[in-house]
Amino acid sequence: MGSDHVRRLDRVVGGARVAAVADPDAERAREAAAGIPGVRVHTDPVAALDAPGVEAVLIASPGPAHEEALLACFERGLPVLCEKPTVPDSAGAPRVVEAEARLGRRPARIGFMRRYDAGFLRLKGLLDEGRLGRPLMPHCVHRNVSSPAHFTSAMLVNSSVSHEIDAARRLLGQEVRCEGEVPGDYLVRFADAYDREVRAWVGATRRGEVTGPDVWDGYAASAVAEAGVRSLETGGRVVVDLAPRPPLFTPRRTGR
Repeated sequence: MGSDHVRRLDRVVGGARVAAVADPDAERAREAAAGIPGVRVHTDPVAALDAPGVEAVLIASPGPAHEEALLACFERGLPVLCEKPTVPDSAGAPRVVEAEARLGRRPARIGFMRRYDAGFLRLKGLLDEGRLGRPLMPHCVHRNVSSPAHFTSAMLVNSSVSHEIDAARRLLGQEVRCEGEVPGDYLVRFADAYDREVRAWVGATRRGEVTGPDVWDGYAASAVAEAGVRSLETGGRVVVDLAPRPPLFTPRRTGR
């Protein structure tokens, strides 16, 4: 994911330049940065935030590392696009929401890239027009060609179903069933959506604007996913109880 975003920023999205790449594995960081003039390579992500030329940050590390990186970006006033999950548990997610609320502005976008998928955008437009009546129920089916041996049901809910959770919140629910060829992986199926997402983030950042899903959306997805995992474990219904929404995150009518 991180290497693919480095490629995207360097070769696909205009208006951005890769200034620094960070990975605890120095060799992987060097491989991702290979061929990019002037890029600096770091094993410490916080050090990368202070590298010359860094004016915005894209976080594509494993979920447990997101909170520290997000808070460090907030401290430095850096716009940030963070891959989901914002934080992989509903205890850490409110800390991120509260930290951003204290800033009084929203520098963080969360990587629910399906909001930028062409099919999703067509469906959202169709629902917004209201010609099909009131949406009643979402029907979501997620298929992978294969999964790593270590990939558990809980990981599936937190990593993949979180997209469906956000989509249901965004679309307001609709009984839709769309099936076809199952691509090799998400980087193939949603390549265009990732391009659109990062292009929109870069453009908005250059204009000093914020668009797209925010940390409250990320918190909601983490809370619902956590409830889903508990339901898997217990076999019972689990109620999702969200904290009060800070005024900074009141629903907006604009943006993706």
